Amino acid sequence: MEEQLIQKTIALTLIDGIGTQNTKKLIDYFENADNVLRQSARSLASLSGIGQSKAESIVSQFNDVLKKAEVELKYIYDNRINLHFYKDSNFPKKLLECSDCPVLLYSKGHFDFENGKYISIVGTRNATEYGKKLCQDFVRDVSIRQADTTIISGLAYGIDICAHLSAIENDLPTIAIMAGGFAHIYPGAHKHVAELMVEKGGIITEGISSTFPERQNFLKRNRIIAGLADAVVVVESAAKGGALVTADIAHSYNRDIFTFPGRVNDTWSKGCNQLIKQQKAALIESFSDLEYLMSWDKNKIKYIQTSLFNDLTEKEQAVYSIIKKEKKLHKDLLNQFFENETSLQSILLSLECKDIIKCLPGNFFIPL
Repeated sequence: MEEQLIQKTIALTLIDGIGTQNTKKLIDYFENADNVLRQSARSLASLSGIGQSKAESIVSQFNDVLKKAEVELKYIYDNRINLHFYKDSNFPKKLLECSDCPVLLYSKGHFDFENGKYISIVGTRNATEYGKKLCQDFVRDVSIRQADTTIISGLAYGIDICAHLSAIENDLPTIAIMAGGFAHIYPGAHKHVAELMVEKGGIITEGISSTFPERQNFLKRNRIIAGLADAVVVVESAAKGGALVTADIAHSYNRDIFTFPGRVNDTWSKGCNQLIKQQKAALIESFSDLEYLMSWDKNKIKYIQTSLFNDLTEKEQAVYSIIKKEKKLHKDLLNQFFENETSLQSILLSLECKDIIKCLPGNFFIPL
């Protein structure tokens, strides 16, 4: 994008009361931010979901946000910050799968969003020594078995910083998703770690440089942590907390979620056990469990003997064909093909026993 259009795109994201999805709706309809900001309130209000109030807000805030965007653009150039617009080729494709993905991302570092694997590791800020050891061992095993993996977390105290430091120690790329802007790296005690990460991995934020790490921005950050990942791992969590919020978002994005179980009375395992009970996360004891469940195991035989298919019944062949075509399918979508749910359950169980399909958390099935 040319400089003037970049400035106006930044300006559009700074207008209060519009929201990410409406901002994208406006850009999609009027083709770019420059065209949006040239419209009258009446023209903007005609777009579904905008209405008169939002339209007038856009027009009234135009001059103020344009000045803020000019200041931000200078900061970007002075500090060599990368910009990722959701319509550009450098925007992460995984995030485009999420309806509420950001309009813009600001980053520092070196990224290859199109290649390799991405694992987000989240957990409590009050990590126990047990939780830290689980995290360290997990990341070490990732580096040994899947060296093309990037570790994502949120730079916070506890499990987050443990994941980042473990990745650095094991020479894995690691990315911090920040709740604040580049002028407010939080917490300040981890700023030196963030600077190390820029050499291999980096830092990403949705907010402009002056954005403070306020509560609502942590919630926004969590959706990016979830959306960028192939798999989300919850190491330790109380019954409530940001890690569970991230897991819930990941579940809504159909991401694969994994967690370590704990004793029933342990405060920092209650959230993990809860995810397992709700079938939102698969129980793992080490990285090898995740590797197997994600079908990343390099040593696993990845073919099925032809003779096995000759043993399938007509209905088993039909179910397998549907799952293979869709690549990942929820059990509820299979129910429409069968009058008897018990019969379907029997077929699915038979296919699993024959190692033709695999059941993932949440009753999703994939072909092997």
